[in-house]
Amino acid sequence: STALRLGAATGRWLVFFYGGTVLLIAAAVLTAGGSLGLTVLIAGLIAAHFGWQLVWLRIDDPDQCLLLFRANRFIGWLVLIPLLLGSIFLG
Repeated sequence: STALRLGAATGRWLVFFYGGTVLLIAAAVLTAGGSLGLTVLIAGLIAAHFGWQLVWLRIDDPDQCLLLFRANRFIGWLVLIPLLLGSIFLG
């Protein structure tokens, strides 16, 4: 696993990986024709989710690490729900 290989440096690397993810998702929303406001909303939601993970990360607790890892399945919802609401209310 990457986390095992990175060891104590995992938290620092997660900041890098999470930051890249937020930027790439924001670029995808903009490229797909999303407004700047929608892009900022989606990027902010994802950044908040990742920030929560970084605050609660205890790298020496495998059960807690698995819980945080599994929480990433909600990232898709943090993109989909604002896109759907935007298309419904903003046309």
